[in-house]
Amino acid sequence: MASASMGSMLSGKYSEALSSARLFLSSFSSTNGGDLKYLSNLQDIANRKRSSLIIDMNDLYAYDPELCESVKGNTKRYMNVFAEAADAAMPPATDTSIPDDVIDTLTRQRREAQREQEGDTPAADDDLQQLPAVLTRRFEVLFTNAVKPEDLKPTATTTDKDKLSEAAVLPLRALTADRIGSLVCVRGIITKVTDVKPQLQVATYTCDECGFEIYQEITGGQYMPITECPATVCRTRKVNGSLFHQPRGSKFVKYQEVKLQELSGDVPIGHTPRSLTIHVRGTLTRTASAGDSVAITGIFLPVPFTGYKAMRAGLIADTYLEAMNICKEKQSFDESRGSAEGGSADGSAEAAEAAAADGNQEGAIVPVEGAAGGAAFVMDAEEIAARHIANSPDAYDRLARSIAPEIYGFVDVKKALLLLLVGAPTRQLTDGLRIRGDVHICLMGDPGVAKSQLLKQVCQVAPRSVYTTGRGSSGVGLTAAVTRDAVTNELVLEGGALVLADNGVCCIDEFDKMDESDRTAIHEVMEQQTVSIAKAGITTTLNARTSVLSAANPKYGRYDLRATPSENIDMPAALLSRFDLLFLILDRSDRDRDERLAHHVLHVHAHGAAPDPDAEVTAAGLTPEQLRSYISVARRRDPLVPTGLADYVAAAYAELRKEEAATDRPHSYTTARTLLAVLRLGSALARLRLADEVAQADVDEALRLMRVSKASLYAEAEDAGDARRRRADPVSAAFALIREEAIRTDASVVTHERCAELATGAGISAEDLEECLNEYAELNVWVLNDNRDVVLVGGADE
Repeated sequence: MASASMGSMLSGKYSEALSSARLFLSSFSSTNGGDLKYLSNLQDIANRKRSSLIIDMNDLYAYDPELCESVKGNTKRYMNVFAEAADAAMPPATDTSIPDDVIDTLTRQRREAQREQEGDTPAADDDLQQLPAVLTRRFEVLFTNAVKPEDLKPTATTTDKDKLSEAAVLPLRALTADRIGSLVCVRGIITKVTDVKPQLQVATYTCDECGFEIYQEITGGQYMPITECPATVCRTRKVNGSLFHQPRGSKFVKYQEVKLQELSGDVPIGHTPRSLTIHVRGTLTRTASAGDSVAITGIFLPVPFTGYKAMRAGLIADTYLEAMNICKEKQSFDESRGSAEGGSADGSAEAAEAAAADGNQEGAIVPVEGAAGGAAFVMDAEEIAARHIANSPDAYDRLARSIAPEIYGFVDVKKALLLLLVGAPTRQLTDGLRIRGDVHICLMGDPGVAKSQLLKQVCQVAPRSVYTTGRGSSGVGLTAAVTRDAVTNELVLEGGALVLADNGVCCIDEFDKMDESDRTAIHEVMEQQTVSIAKAGITTTLNARTSVLSAANPKYGRYDLRATPSENIDMPAALLSRFDLLFLILDRSDRDRDERLAHHVLHVHAHGAAPDPDAEVTAAGLTPEQLRSYISVARRRDPLVPTGLADYVAAAYAELRKEEAATDRPHSYTTARTLLAVLRLGSALARLRLADEVAQADVDEALRLMRVSKASLYAEAEDAGDARRRRADPVSAAFALIREEAIRTDASVVTHERCAELATGAGISAEDLEECLNEYAELNVWVLNDNRDVVLVGGADE
């Protein structure tokens, strides 16, 4: 009697929970529009526009807090409850144009066969021949805490409405035994992702004697196949009918295992990071990859050990998380574009409102530069905000200042890092030749000049990045290693840092500390952007389309002025030529600069942020999220080099070769790769302007960055009195440029605009140019008209 009453009580509770779930799905309405949110989702499922029913726990809490707590504490059971409630509340399909698929065909055939056999099949077999709801169900039920990317930040706090847990996102160490079976949300970094494989959910068998079809629902990781027919016909005839598995009639779901590791900030002092296995099924597979920092909502469940491990483990069970939702901390540029088009990109709506407030009241229809006939182009909110920034006069400087604002100075270095994040489009030629568009930069300098901090900041801005050090990285750790898969026991390739940073940035600190044998593994990645593997019977090529940002110290720790640049750099020419920019940052003693640097550092320590710029002179920088959004829009551009600019680029490249040949102590190696570097940097600058064509000013800025990257080296050479490397006086250099331009064009007038372009390309400041114009005008070498154009006295030849 006691067991019967207990079963009746449990049945009553199940019916009550089923009724509550069905009422929630059919009657819950969103607060903004009053529409039936989940009934609308069920209609989309019936019309086969959706394949998952995602239930927001905040909606459930607003509807019934008690039901929400029940779902949170016993989520696995309530998945079946809500699935049955959804089956009962499912509206009929309104789209009649949907063609039949495999499930429709098999279900119709099975029901016809059952009707034909109704007279011959005893009533005892009716339950055995019933089609399981899991077999015909076209959706999966998922519960989510609606975690947003900002919840993954360390400063995220829990609102009063969020009663789901003590914190919105939990570290792995907070998963204790009392959370078994509960819905939790954990954060970490994905270290390993397996291949997607089919997992059996419903097994279908057919008897070879009576044709009876039986179904077996698989709920665990292992199952015992049915071999004998349980039908009454076979038992009456005393025939042991054999059952044959029908893969075509069975149901499989996509299955993937993910290894989640604790974030470095969550690891206590003196401890090693913990990891957790994540089981991902259905539509959530392939949504994350190794290297992503994510928050995963799922059910914390135990799993017993099998085989020999079970004998050793005893009562101890392993644990895993059955994923319900995966939220990335940083979206990739493509994902950011997709979410922006869908209207759900973080901050895009606010940015669009800001842009509209400044004059674009029409919203998304604005004229686009270069559009045929001046036609208007429909843009999303993210692109409107980016164009609003690009139209500001100091957009280039403002974007550069947004990278590591707490680090004083290094404006040109930050501009170069900005171009690395934007990159240039990759060119795929008709004959299969591929020209890379990713920019590689090496920061070499004295200790204590914030090289490592710059690398960390780039990792923060880039949606996909990997940070590693030279001494702690081996050749296989950078490229790929052969390991044995724990699930299938097969030999598989596990990508290294460069492969994990595919379509991202790989930051390598202490680059000079790497062994030469390990450093040669980077050569193929930096130019061909692939990793070729031929080991353990596996011969393949992995993509490594990444930008390499490295930081290194000179050979002697600090730069030795008595040694040549090549001796100080101590890198092979094959590796140096692969870097588009090589910055030599020397720690020079300058009282005024040192005082400004000290005040800046003290302000950062006192207030936790960089000093605000003068609002009358410069605009405030962008947040990492805004900068990432702008870069996402800029990377959609595919600028081309116009034909008219080819001669100018060729002449600039020839001048670089001439400068290198004129000195007996070259600081770099100018090869054909340098020409490609100029084009890449110019294309990246055009992308920053959101333009579709590379301008001459972009090429001049690219050449200026190349010269400025060695400026500190030149300055030190002057201080050392080395006449062979002495740089020309900027006033005299500007005069030589203007005179050569007049001779080249055979003209007696050089416009002021052209003089400014020549000075920018040669790394000469505007002040030095104006001093040159005034000084030589006083000497009657030329005359300045009202527009400050240069009119040569006596013609160009004199």
